[in-house]
Amino acid sequence: MCSKQGGPVNEVRSKQGVPVERSVHSKQVSSIFFITGGVFTSVYFNGITQNASVLNAIPIDASPIPYGIPTVLQGLWSLHQAHGRMPWSELFSPAIHLASQGFLMDNNLHAALQKNQMKTTSSKGLQHLFYDHNGLKSVGATVANVQLANVLEIARTMVDAALPDTLIQKLLSDIDTDREMFRDTLSMVHPMSSDPIGLHLDGMTLFSSSVPSSGGILSSSVQDVYQKHKNMSSATISEMLINTLKTMYRVVGAWPPGTTDNGSAGVRRQQDMAPVGSNVLVADSHGDILVISLTLNSTFGSGFLSPSTGILLSDFVQGAASVASSTVSFWACPSVLLGSDNEVMGLAGRGGSSLPFSLAQVLLSQILLQTDLPESINRTVPNVTPADSDPWLRYFGLQGSEPEAPIAIEVRAEHIHVVMAPSCSCHHAGL
Repeated sequence: MCSKQGGPVNEVRSKQGVPVERSVHSKQVSSIFFITGGVFTSVYFNGITQNASVLNAIPIDASPIPYGIPTVLQGLWSLHQAHGRMPWSELFSPAIHLASQGFLMDNNLHAALQKNQMKTTSSKGLQHLFYDHNGLKSVGATVANVQLANVLEIARTMVDAALPDTLIQKLLSDIDTDREMFRDTLSMVHPMSSDPIGLHLDGMTLFSSSVPSSGGILSSSVQDVYQKHKNMSSATISEMLINTLKTMYRVVGAWPPGTTDNGSAGVRRQQDMAPVGSNVLVADSHGDILVISLTLNSTFGSGFLSPSTGILLSDFVQGAASVASSTVSFWACPSVLLGSDNEVMGLAGRGGSSLPFSLAQVLLSQILLQTDLPESINRTVPNVTPADSDPWLRYFGLQGSEPEAPIAIEVRAEHIHVVMAPSCSCHHAGL
């Protein structure tokens, strides 16, 4: 069973790591079945030392071709080396079984395939997986990927953060252009560990991922509104947050579609790059929390599924080295909040330009209003009435569609609470 949006909090007691959420949205399908072709950023918090670290599995250099450089396996190996408990080779059996025996097509995946029919029908690899002689497979049909199962068998033999040469050769055999450049860029993948962005307020500490994620925007906006709130009690948190984020987004070169830096009509200056497709939140009763945000960059990524590997390559073609320190190119910002009484919370969201706003709302509700986590997640935006023509409202997810609530877990007195896991998520005890 899954915890439902707006439903009761699921509580789990465990002395082991408990994977509690992997969000799969019809708009951004990047399930465990495909995610090996994407990238991720993560925050790990150690409940005993109360220290946090960030690991980015994002290519250093931009991809020389329209297919993104896959970094997930390399990043997961690095995370396992730092924090894993079980032998690496023993972790693959469930994923290999899923890939070889297949899973059942659900409503969300079926709807995404229909919505993105132009991309999926033009891809031989995706057609092979999801279509038969009658057309698109129906809900409940089995989808298997034997080639991916074979690749995962190879991946379980990894001895360092580089992909095994056998796997690289399989992948390169399917690349038609700039093969050697792709190989060179792939060989330069080195998942990078770093210190998180830390923010200390009212005995609470926020840890968030740094550039090229939007953790800097998140922490700076929370700090700015926190300071202003003391002198502007008549203004709501949301109103202050909207004004603060408008300024911060302009500084990093991000504006709503159809506007320029002065707000007038014009050419869009920056895309909402890398809306996150999946989030993995893992917690144990000691207060250890791992939050990972993964992406294929857009629904079904590049659309290119490597025939020899079964890996769907992303269209995240940016490289961390080409991203200026002031530019946000990766909208994910997985975060951990440590409370004054040692309660610890992991927080993430789907991604896109609205993500820093929605996460900041939750954090400010916790810090300034001292509401509990379920209330912070569920609270609506109070009395926000800027002009209807203000394009920033849609950019922050306040107009045009139902806002997507963040997802969160909380460890309190050795109890693990799953809060606001969408209905299409995995079971709170993991796969």
